[in-house]
Amino acid sequence: MAEDLRDWLQRADKMGELKRIEGADWDLEIGCVTALNWKRGDGPALLFDNIKGYPPGFRVLTSSTLAPSRVALILGLPQGYSDKELLLALRERLPQWEAKLDDFAPRVVETGPVLQNVMSGEDVNLLLFPVPKWHEKDGGRYIGTGGAIITRDPDTGAVNLGTYRVMVHDKKTTGLHIAPGRHSLLHCQKYHAQGKPCPVLVSVGHHPLIFRVAALSLPEGAEYRYAGAIRGEPVEVVEEEVTGLPMPADSEIVIAGWCPQGKLRMEGPFGEFTGYYGGKEKEDPIIEVERVYYRDNPIILGSPPGRAPSDTSYYNNLLGSLLLQN
Repeated sequence: MAEDLRDWLQRADKMGELKRIEGADWDLEIGCVTALNWKRGDGPALLFDNIKGYPPGFRVLTSSTLAPSRVALILGLPQGYSDKELLLALRERLPQWEAKLDDFAPRVVETGPVLQNVMSGEDVNLLLFPVPKWHEKDGGRYIGTGGAIITRDPDTGAVNLGTYRVMVHDKKTTGLHIAPGRHSLLHCQKYHAQGKPCPVLVSVGHHPLIFRVAALSLPEGAEYRYAGAIRGEPVEVVEEEVTGLPMPADSEIVIAGWCPQGKLRMEGPFGEFTGYYGGKEKEDPIIEVERVYYRDNPIILGSPPGRAPSDTSYYNNLLGSLLLQN
């Protein structure tokens, strides 16, 4: 199996790019410390443990893509690049990766670390995990900020990975806020037009490459292939039992469920990438969670939006700008 999040953390730690923080509160403190880390400009990745009210080992990682050294580590590029040199290296590599996409379809496997623990039915409890409340005026706790929402087009079978915000409503229900025109929303609309709920997976802990690929505007169904081409090895996936959707075999936490037609709940507001609240509380679709998979000592990958420079803005300005030029 290729490098997973824990392998990546070990490498970042050896480079001096990881700082461990003990005893922070999920209620605003993790978000505040993360925002202050961004302002440093050269802040490390932050791994929060012993979070208030939660057992040791249930962790949150932030700032994974804040610096050129860590972006290079994610993408398998040499260390030592300046911001400009990293951009030039990406400009050279991107056509090479794209030329190999057909060689790196995801590889289906029977098992993986994500299956170490399973919660089903009435046992599902999303608040088993230290889901942060990131900003003071957020409408709730957001488990999905550095995640990958996985859906399938019911007509073409194309599998999409997208990063959209996911708020925890209660133990078995999340919000699902997707901007108009995004692939996952189009998939939901197609299922609903057929009178069916849309099957959905939400991976909320994984190698940062999965998050960063999911956050980019790519052709429908290309995300797993891009990740495979960049890492030089197909992404291993397990076909999840409830939805039939492919989830990364080494994910830390995966939520499986259904987005039903016509069931809406109030969601938001949420601090956005501009550094401001982009909208008010409004009704949005939900995910009714049927099953949760998680590794021993799971890690939530957090990337709350914030005023630039932040985790999201730094990376998107690098690779996102190049994709828009193609």
